[in-house]
Amino acid sequence: MSQPQRTRIVVISMRDSIERRAAFLDRAKNAAVSWTFFDGLSGVVPGLVYDDSRARVLLGRSLGRGEIGCYASHYTLWTQLLRDDADQYVVLEDDVIVNWKFLEKLAQVDFGQSGIDYLRLYCLRPGRLSVRRYRYLENRHLIALRDPAYGTQGYVITRAGARRLVESCGRIVRPIDSQLDRYWEHGLPNLALFPFPIIDEFAGSTIGDHRVRAANEPARARIERKLRSAWDRVRRMAWLLTRSHRQVRDPCRFAAPLAEHAAGE
Repeated sequence: MSQPQRTRIVVISMRDSIERRAAFLDRAKNAAVSWTFFDGLSGVVPGLVYDDSRARVLLGRSLGRGEIGCYASHYTLWTQLLRDDADQYVVLEDDVIVNWKFLEKLAQVDFGQSGIDYLRLYCLRPGRLSVRRYRYLENRHLIALRDPAYGTQGYVITRAGARRLVESCGRIVRPIDSQLDRYWEHGLPNLALFPFPIIDEFAGSTIGDHRVRAANEPARARIERKLRSAWDRVRRMAWLLTRSHRQVRDPCRFAAPLAEHAAGE
């Protein structure tokens, strides 16, 4: 039997979030797969630049300290993966409830071999999607999200995916989840598993809700943002039209019996 794919499961958590850490530890006490906490950051790190003037143009506001720290935490894990001997990371945040039995199997999948370098395990916003592979892993379907989905509660990232994100996401101009949704820029399809193998536990955000724009935002800025949003829609559609023909290669070995069973029905 071949060895399981080298996968590390990393949980982003602020060191001083004592109650959240304790709650996650309690939920994970029977997990059959190893994982570690990663201490969340609160500011920019080497390789990252926060462009406040650009953020104000794109968002109508500055990013909050928590948003910048969240961005830096995910970015740092991508750079860490590039130096690690692991092939892929499962990145989780500490406010999720995990299906650990499924995650144990997920950790054995060579997603890079399947042509998947970024795979969401959860999202916050419903939108247009297409089914890329029915019953891709056990009873979960592989879907491609076309619209912004938001949320960084959990995802799989391969070394190749991390390299692409590090190369394209070094300037902070929007929250990290919004940046990850921009597949037409970084080139990683916004793929996800459905039903989700994790769910969000309502525990209150540690970065705050900063998405509301300033009430006194100049009219010129609003007009420019609408024009940029329209241009993004054009670029997104062009990306989908040129990439939609690409197929995902065969998934992991633990899904093969199910595929054989479906073929015999």
